[in-house]
Amino acid sequence: MFLNSTNIMFLSTLNLSIILSLSSNSMFIIWMMIETSNLSFIPIMMSKKMKNSESVMKYFIIQSISSMIIMFSMIMMLMNMNIKMLILMSLIMKMGGVPFHNWIISMIEGIEYTPMLLMVTIMKMPPMMMFSIMNMKTMEMILLSMMIAPLLMINQNSIKKMMCFSSIFNMSMILFMSFEMKMWMTFIMIYTIMMTTIFKQISTNKIKFINQMMINSNMMNKKELWISMLSLGGMPPMTGFMNKMMVMKTMLNKKEMVMLFFLMISSTMVLYVYMTYMYSCLMFYLSMNKTSMKTIEVKKNYSLMFNLIILPMFLINKLFN
Repeated sequence: MFLNSTNIMFLSTLNLSIILSLSSNSMFIIWMMIETSNLSFIPIMMSKKMKNSESVMKYFIIQSISSMIIMFSMIMMLMNMNIKMLILMSLIMKMGGVPFHNWIISMIEGIEYTPMLLMVTIMKMPPMMMFSIMNMKTMEMILLSMMIAPLLMINQNSIKKMMCFSSIFNMSMILFMSFEMKMWMTFIMIYTIMMTTIFKQISTNKIKFINQMMINSNMMNKKELWISMLSLGGMPPMTGFMNKMMVMKTMLNKKEMVMLFFLMISSTMVLYVYMTYMYSCLMFYLSMNKTSMKTIEVKKNYSLMFNLIILPMFLINKLFN
């Protein structure tokens, strides 16, 4: 995505609509900001690729259908009809959660890395704000997202689809904490920073498939990507574990032992998938001809600093305060 004047204008409108949605308590205003963010996001998605037009049309159709359902449901609520569940279903459809996740999986290959990063991170904040205001439990959908996303990640070759399934898995934990705005916003902020570091690495090395990670990057880049993946999977003592620790503590306080059991199983599966891919990449490097290797440049590595230092600093702060 090129940062010309048009894209800068749409990015500014997108950020403004997200900020306004987080600052409002009215469902109607939040709905308006959701539509504004969608209208600003669609031009950002546009590119000259053949698959892109199909992806943009899929995104537009799904968002339009879910918006019409939300508007219809709000009108019915004014007539004293309790159909909050219909609004919740349409919000989950907007965010691409289970069981309405097939549309986002089919369109994700046709868009570039920057729009995809926005779509799986900050674009979920306005629907989550409406979800938080409604304050309804959707334990069945949370369990479905927890268990289906790790299963679909196994034997996945596309790096974009793998990141998309990771987003669906993390969305289940965000939905569980929807009752507390401060907690799910903290979760999304940390998750956004982690995803930004990963997307920066795969876009710099032009990685589209898992097997390209074995060839397209040097050992330092592979180690950096490996640590970022482990942090995204919640491996302690990295920063991503802070999100998982926050969710597990909330589940213990609410005595949701069944949910905690499924979270532990699904988190182990996700971490296993990440470690399997990255371990094979590192082992392939060791079997290469050393005379053909490029010289590794020593550079400042801010992603490693973020993934390895932030969590210990957070724990020390909690310990002494």
